Amino acid sequence: MGEKMKKITLLILVICMIFIFAASGTFLHVKAVTVPEKVRIGLYYKSTSPVQFSISAEKGLEFGSSASGNFTPIAVLGKTGESFQVRKDTYLVSSGDGLKEYSPTASTMPSGTKTGPYHVKIGGSLSDMAVAVKKAEELKQKGIDAYPVYEDSWQVWAGFYTDASTAQSNIEKVIKPKAGSETLTLITPPAVNNGVLSSERVVVLYASGNVAFLFGSQKGSALGIRAASDNSSRIVKLNTRRYRGEIIVRRLKDSDMTVVNQLTLNQYLYSVVPAEIGGKSPAEALKAQAVAARTYAVKNIKKHNAYQFDLCSTTDCQAYYGVDYETAESINAVEATTGKVITYKGQLIEATYFASDGGRTEDSENVWLNKVDYLRSVEDPYESQDAPSLNWTAVFTAEQIKNLFGGSLGDILSVEVTKRSAAGRAIEVVVKGTLGSKTLQKESCRTAFGSAVKSQLYTIVTDTGTIAKSRDSQAMLATVEGKKVVTADGLKTINIAKENISVIGADGNVKKLPVGIPKTYTFIGKGSGHAVGMRQEGAIGMAKAGKSYIEILKHFYTGVEIE
Repeated sequence: MGEKMKKITLLILVICMIFIFAASGTFLHVKAVTVPEKVRIGLYYKSTSPVQFSISAEKGLEFGSSASGNFTPIAVLGKTGESFQVRKDTYLVSSGDGLKEYSPTASTMPSGTKTGPYHVKIGGSLSDMAVAVKKAEELKQKGIDAYPVYEDSWQVWAGFYTDASTAQSNIEKVIKPKAGSETLTLITPPAVNNGVLSSERVVVLYASGNVAFLFGSQKGSALGIRAASDNSSRIVKLNTRRYRGEIIVRRLKDSDMTVVNQLTLNQYLYSVVPAEIGGKSPAEALKAQAVAARTYAVKNIKKHNAYQFDLCSTTDCQAYYGVDYETAESINAVEATTGKVITYKGQLIEATYFASDGGRTEDSENVWLNKVDYLRSVEDPYESQDAPSLNWTAVFTAEQIKNLFGGSLGDILSVEVTKRSAAGRAIEVVVKGTLGSKTLQKESCRTAFGSAVKSQLYTIVTDTGTIAKSRDSQAMLATVEGKKVVTADGLKTINIAKENISVIGADGNVKKLPVGIPKTYTFIGKGSGHAVGMRQEGAIGMAKAGKSYIEILKHFYTGVEIE
């Protein structure tokens, strides 16, 4: 049979199978979502980038050249529990205040012992680290400050000089007379301007401060560090926290230096799940959190690709704190749901989640910009009344609110919820002052007041107001400044600085409001977070009520599939 005929026959068979399955009501489903095996988590970057960090493992460390997710070993160092320091190869000063970076162009130089990114290469490339270490030791015996270097090949360099003239002087006065016929090459940093990388290299030091080796690459490789194969757990300790997988160190122009943890997706989730929902939560709640967190990770896998990692370790992505946050229960939940993600019409969802909602979640468009079909407001009767985030109170003075808006509104006259969602959350708040007013909408009704206001589900009580009854007998805030009322003399605008006002309180009693402009504003609220998607306290309550993780997820995310 010819090749063309074979293809036609195969196509006919496929079409026939589709008709057969369709006739029987059964359809083949092919999972369209690719779940990556590994993820790269940014531990330190941009403003959190360190000058130096410590790293160790139970039975030594394996250092390597890391490129495109591949680790090429170059050295195994360290004894049991031995710690190493990894620092930038840059302009550093050591004093009583510790090790700090400084600018070589600053008008005033700091006091202390200074080192810099200028070096002298002695000879050429060597076969391996052992040969480089031996050569460096021989040169040290001659009085040359030599050390091994891996810059795409093993070499030996000397010195950490702050400028080219000092390095050149040492070549002539110290190195050349002692190094014999070796070729000497001045190594200069790529740039010396303030705010620009002085070098792309990093230095690995023993705890004693002696240089183990210097790492650099002309090919774009980064320094990779992982526990040596003798370590049964393959866990490294970076500063005070322990991590699985590999640590990758890069120096980037606007994130110097960037420290990344590369590990499997499941290993990442071992820590994320308990950090987000609590490691001792019921099993089905942990599974629901694992699937939601996995979905979020896969959906946002390139969020920080500009800094050569996938996700950060903070709540800006998902909270990730390494091995010490893991629990046996969270590991079991992650493994039991391996590969499971949440989809809507075949596409990954934005699996948003939060702490507490006070009884009902919120429609996405009442918090953020767009309406999302699977992020609909749903009843949530499962939250424990003892949940720590259920009820809260935040008190502000008028002066504090004035300062929140930078004084642009002048002295604050009133803060009023002017529009609510069907679920009862504030979706429009007007702040009035002597110099103008500000209208807050959607999520800004929460975030504009800082972390003390935990959700959009609140009422505001002032020292000149009370909780009153509306015409439908629902409790509401009696904010009457500027309101119009019908009096015997006709329609009148209320001025609370002058008027004596009485209202029927929520308890049915008549109350007289104090005269004057409010000096304090008390936000009385329920829930914590944006209230869109899966509520973690509700997931815990549903699990305790016997619901499965699939039932939990399908309750909070409308019309989705778990696949």
